[in-house]
Order: sequence, then structure tokens, then C-alpha cells
Amino acid sequence: MKATTKIDNYKNFDSELELISSIDCFDKSVVFLSKEDMFSTKGTITKQNKKLIIEINDLSFDKIDYSEKINDIKVQIGDLKCIIDSFHIQSTNTLANESGVYRSVICTSNILKNKKFDGLKSKFKCFISTDISELRTFHCHFETVTYQDKKTEYFYDCLRIKLEDNTFDISQIKSENKGFFVIECFQEIEFQAFCDYCFSIKQALGFITSYMPGGDEYFFTDKQDFYYCNYHRPEIDSMYQPLNWNPYSILFEKREIAKKYMEKLTRLQLTNLSVFVSLIHNNQELSAGIILLMEASSVRSFLIVPSIFSVIIESLTKIISKSESGKILPIEDIELARTLKMKLNEVVDSFNEKISSDGKIKIKRRINEINKPIVKEHLTNNEKLSLPFEQLGIKLSMDDISAIEHRNDLLHGNILLISEELKSEKDINNYMGYISGRLYTLISALILKSIGYDGYIINHSKFFEDFCGIKTNEDYYRII
Repeated sequence: MKATTKIDNYKNFDSELELISSIDCFDKSVVFLSKEDMFSTKGTITKQNKKLIIEINDLSFDKIDYSEKINDIKVQIGDLKCIIDSFHIQSTNTLANESGVYRSVICTSNILKNKKFDGLKSKFKCFISTDISELRTFHCHFETVTYQDKKTEYFYDCLRIKLEDNTFDISQIKSENKGFFVIECFQEIEFQAFCDYCFSIKQALGFITSYMPGGDEYFFTDKQDFYYCNYHRPEIDSMYQPLNWNPYSILFEKREIAKKYMEKLTRLQLTNLSVFVSLIHNNQELSAGIILLMEASSVRSFLIVPSIFSVIIESLTKIISKSESGKILPIEDIELARTLKMKLNEVVDSFNEKISSDGKIKIKRRINEINKPIVKEHLTNNEKLSLPFEQLGIKLSMDDISAIEHRNDLLHGNILLISEELKSEKDINNYMGYISGRLYTLISALILKSIGYDGYIINHSKFFEDFCGIKTNEDYYRII
């Protein structure tokens, strides 16, 4: 077990959290708005359900055509002077009574900032708000680094990674019964580049921990300029995670089995995490695959998951596999291949009364080609899907191969994997769960092995064996 890395790492987020709190507390706060020669008006602003809602009671306000979103609107809310972008009218409501005509215009906005951020370079920080219950210690998944604030030393709530020439810290913090993931870069970087890195980091976190933060995001420069937005991808809470250092967290009803793994399991090292984020950042197909993987498993539907996972394995095959050429024999020892053919033919002959003559001939033809050379430039679909596992040194069982080969069933319309053995709806659902778990385990093995991880991963299909009447010699963790 690798010890937690301790470094001189002081953090103070007080000023950023104070501004975030002031924005979160907008509740019909008075706001003054102006846009060059277009308008100057007053209203109220409320932050509700991760949206900025502006209500304007001005009869002349909606005489202008606001069919398009408007940017660069100057606003003042108390002492806070800033700019609103992506501003548009949501609805209007007109009331007339003996006091006169009353018109209410409801507007929304995605962006609030105090200066233009396009092309801006700084040592940025990003605060991603979340429910406090979603803050789960990094200790069960990652090697961590230590940081300190004015009161406490935190051992398990910070990760440090290196992406090209930049160093990033990812921290979890609590403030006023709210939770935040904080991503900070220690070098100056352009704003859009920082945003792109943040998205890649969130995806990596989501895959490893099963929770990808999203929604409200607050960006700050090292000079305390700020940028708030609510248009980014929402959070994703997946039903799967590839590894967990604490076996009792998944084997709480099988404590004797959990106990034997306590000294065996490992965490993901920060060098592995750096590689993973870099791969996501530089490969659009992998990025899309990670999002698709999490979104599919967040739906928690075994009707959808196996088909999506089969697509992801095929996508990973194209990303991870290295092209090869030439021919290979499945069995290099020619004499051994000859002996195997003879033994298999003897087995077929032993069922002489149960197999027709025509059937025996067809089977023996296949046996005769059992050591047919494999042409690496012309692999079958199933051989292509197995190739990245072979190249990474991941051993596949017959059950793994069968699950991978369900790709043909799933992609050709048999989305329920219906067979003679699966008759009731309960049987089908249980088997779909089993296949989902096995495919996810194979996907996580491919991804983690490709970023340099060596250790145990969770064997998700094992949890469905009892429900499916399937018995294997596998355990609840699998080493790669």
C-alpha cells in the first residue's frame, strides 16, 4: 500500500467562496441592466435551480426584438458590477386593472462575469457545485496528496496531476452545507484551454468514482476576476465503478471474502490518472466513449446497457489496438495440433449414435481447420474485439469471450439476448445484468491497463451469478 503523499500545499478559498455565496443568495435582488443604446432598465434577479432568472417590470422593455440571445449586458447587483451573456426572454405576462397596465418579462441567462474571458490567461480555479452527499473521499480510489487550510490538514481530499507542462490540483471542499469540487492550475493558461482540461478531468473522475460533477461552475483568475456559467454538461451518477480499495464497501454482506482482500487491493496512482486525463483530452473518440459509458449506466436499464457497452468495446478496440501484419498459427507446435485434432475426432466418434453422418462430417471439417493460420490483416469481428486484450496481456476466459461475442446478437436486433435457456422476463433481466457487469469489467480492464494500472478491479458480473444460476471459479475482484 502506497503512503499518502505529503507536500507543502496551503489552500485558501475564502474569497472565492464568499462571492459564490453572494451569487447563490440572489433572491429577487435588485438589478440594473443596460445595453449600449438598446435599453436601460431595472428588475430583480434570482438564482433558482441552477438558473439565473431576471424579472423586469418595464412596459417599454420588450419593444425590442429579443429573438436572439444577447451578450455583454452591463448589470449591477448591489455593489457587484458585472456582465451578463446568453440573455433571452423566457416569457411575458400582462395584467390590467384599475391601477393601470402591469407587464412582467421573465428572462434567463447562462453566464455572469465581471470581464471578458475570451483569450484571457491566468492561473485559473474552477469551483463545481454539488450536493454535499456527493463528496466521497478520494482515499478509496486514488493515491492522494495532502493540503492544509487555516484550521485543518486534509490527507484524502486532494489529487495532483500533470498535463503537458501544467500542474493541476483537484480538491473536495465543504462550505455552508454545500459541496464543491475545485480544479486549479498552477501555471498561467488560456481560459478555453483550462475549461477543456476541466472537462477531461471531470470525465476521468466520473469513470473512476462513478460520479462526474457538473452543472453550476464558477471560474476565478488569480486576480479574483470571476465567470459563472450553468450551461455545462450536468452531473452524471453511474451505477458502476472499476475499482475500490475498500472491499467492505461492495462486499458488506460477505465480510469473510472482503477480509482476505484488505491487504491486496491497490489505488490508482496519480501518474496513471495523469495519463488517463491526457488520453481523454487528446482523443475525442475516447472522450465520447467515457461519456456514453457513464450516461448509459446512469440510466440503470439493463435493456440499454449491454448494447451500449458492446459499442464501447468496439470503439475502444479501434483506439487501443495496434495494427499487426503477417500470419500466426493458433497452436505453434504442429505435432500438438495434430494430436488435438485426433482427440477431438475421437470425441465426436464417441457420440456416433447421437450425431447424424452429415453432422459428423461438418464437425470434423471444422476440427480439421482448428489450426488454420490467422491472417492479422484480415481478422474476423470477434478476433478484432479480442485483439486489444491480447496486446495488453489481459487474459480472457471463455465467459469473457462469450460476452464479447454477444456483440453480434445485440447489434443485429436481439437486444434481449433471447435464447432457449432464457424464457421468463426475470431470467432475461438477470442475464442482461450479468452480461452488463461482465462487459463493464472488460471495459474497465482495457482502460485501466492501457493507462498503466496494475492491480485488482471489481468483477461486476460475479454479483449476478446467483441470480442467473451461473457458477464460475471467479472472485469478486479480478487482477489485471
